Amino acid sequence: MADRPQIVLHAGFPKCGTSTLQRLFCLDGHRVCRDLGMTWIGAGMRLWSNGAPATEIMYDKEGSTANVRALSVDPGQTYFMSSEALCSYPYMLEALSERFTISHFVLTVRMPVPLVLSEYCWTGWLYRASHQVHFPGRLDSMKKTIDDLSKIAPVTLCPIEPSGFASRFCRAVAGKTPDDLEQFAKDAGDVNVSIPPSLAEALHEAIAALNMEPIPGPMRRFFVNAAMENRGPDTFKQVLPRALHDKFNDISFFEGEIQRYDDMLADSGIMSDIRAEARAASRERLKALAELPPVDQQTKRMLQEQAQVILQKVREANPDALTH
Repeated sequence: MADRPQIVLHAGFPKCGTSTLQRLFCLDGHRVCRDLGMTWIGAGMRLWSNGAPATEIMYDKEGSTANVRALSVDPGQTYFMSSEALCSYPYMLEALSERFTISHFVLTVRMPVPLVLSEYCWTGWLYRASHQVHFPGRLDSMKKTIDDLSKIAPVTLCPIEPSGFASRFCRAVAGKTPDDLEQFAKDAGDVNVSIPPSLAEALHEAIAALNMEPIPGPMRRFFVNAAMENRGPDTFKQVLPRALHDKFNDISFFEGEIQRYDDMLADSGIMSDIRAEARAASRERLKALAELPPVDQQTKRMLQEQAQVILQKVREANPDALTH
């Protein structure tokens, strides 16, 4: 339809730089988005609002759909929305398709093994132990999502490992890069960096000891916020749970995953120099993880104490969060 404006969608993947990019696009009066000549749709499905519509898409289908329908849009403008929830909630893509013509999707991606670890250290510890973290198969699910989205509109991948991430992302979104973007992005910094794996394991054990019912999605933020704000000393970053230590020393598996990741990038048209940098950065990250020693008993006691501190912070923020 000629009266529908264009929209570009950054649809994830989760734990692939999404929060960092969303913050970057909101800073300084949405400077980056304005420089790209695009209109930002943010939290609450409102034009130029700060933040991104993630939790509302996940937990408020009716309200989110109504907010999309209520948007006042200009057919002459190009709009931009970034939400990691878009790759998992098709109803929102349907709602957006009624108001916009989806120009293309941009998916930020990373080598799946660090991605799975990051997910565990973000919210995965709420539901599973470190020995239950499953690394195989993520590439297949990523490819399926790419295939599903490509049936709606073209998909451009943007790997996070190589240098110049912000510039490459903007080129994927709008075909150009604002001036001084990399310095602006460097000054903005990263956000939502996950907690150490050792602390994630200690938190899971502390929650499991409470014999709670599964924690509902909307309650997760109280646990995540408390953990992020009370990470403990740097020594927690210098050890790994035993189960993860053993997995990260399975060199043949991880070399195979790096090659499969490279194949996926190649199939998506990513240039060889970018792929080479992604491979090297992935290999360096996995090597660093493999070299971390297992948690020793002294550090384990410290982790257990820190986990109790975090749970107390959860109780103070929302007493109901620990009653499920």
